[in-house]
Amino acid sequence: MRRPTMTKQVEEYLTLRRAMGFDLVGEGYQLHAFARFVEETGHAGPLTTDLLLRWVQAAKKPGPVTASRRVEVLRPFLKYCRQFDPVCPVLPLGLCGPAHRRIPPHIYSGGLSVPPRTVHYTFDVLRQQLGWIARGGHPQPRIHDLRHTFTCRALLRGQQENRLDHVADAIATYVGHAKVSDTYWYVTAIPELMGIASDRFSRFSSEGCR
Repeated sequence: MRRPTMTKQVEEYLTLRRAMGFDLVGEGYQLHAFARFVEETGHAGPLTTDLLLRWVQAAKKPGPVTASRRVEVLRPFLKYCRQFDPVCPVLPLGLCGPAHRRIPPHIYSGGLSVPPRTVHYTFDVLRQQLGWIARGGHPQPRIHDLRHTFTCRALLRGQQENRLDHVADAIATYVGHAKVSDTYWYVTAIPELMGIASDRFSRFSSEGCR
């Protein structure tokens, strides 16, 4: 019986895994690259450890993380291949080191403080360039309104995810409200929040009357 091409095997594997709910976008790209590598070498017969390592170490930007990530991508596919080819090797996890690592972040020093006058001037220039129009009770949008916007958007997301109370407690702590009722005041700030609150109250009232 003629052995299917490596591309065919990869496609059958990806079809099976995606039918199970896995996206495998990046993994699919890598596995197709592996299939092309195998076919371009003219390799025939079962996969070998030597062939696998040649592809693992042949990245355009070689490095321990790249190689170990390729091992990580290959392993599930190789286990799948072993169902049909018992001698198919499966590279051990960690063969080329860890596949993921944390890159040390840049920690900013205190630096110099920016004078309030400079901050307000810069904000005024941005406000004019962006064409912001006042919608509240003040003549112009203010820097402090960014705080209000953040709170409203966070509460809206909490309402939509049915986690309003949890989000409100977190926001009250984050923005420094002395009372959580100060946070709940924002529910009246925009129509979207009022609409969701109204629907929530209607459902509560209906259930309470049963």
